Amino acid sequence: GGAVEEAILLPRLRRLSFVAVVRCSEEAGPWNSAACCCDLAAVAAVAPRLECLEIRSPRLHLGRISRRPGQTDKDISHMGRRFCATSLVHLRRVCSLLPFLQFLHVASLKEGSCEEALSCGEDLATFLGLITPLATAGNAATAA
Repeated sequence: GGAVEEAILLPRLRRLSFVAVVRCSEEAGPWNSAACCCDLAAVAAVAPRLECLEIRSPRLHLGRISRRPGQTDKDISHMGRRFCATSLVHLRRVCSLLPFLQFLHVASLKEGSCEEALSCGEDLATFLGLITPLATAGNAATAA
């Protein structure tokens, strides 16, 4: 339990660049499953003082991928980036999870995920955890 969690905690880590959090399991998990995804809560638990976070796209081994006639390396790279793109939903409350975060770079954002994530009426600052909903409500009450 707690001793293992404390042993893997990286309190001095300030910069991290990663593709996905992969959990050990009996069977390999597909991309964007619970076993292989952009799990920022897990990252925050291990490295709570991150200041710089980069979520990258995986590098494709183009020589190992079969192609359709006329398909270029650029076409395959584009398909890979679209398939492995991070959904905005995975970034919910990232600034609350990582309160020291100053820089966030996301290589590929999943198309359509902005509309899905922000459909509840939150603005982007609240969604990312830059502003708490209570602070926003308090400011609105003060202004009125």
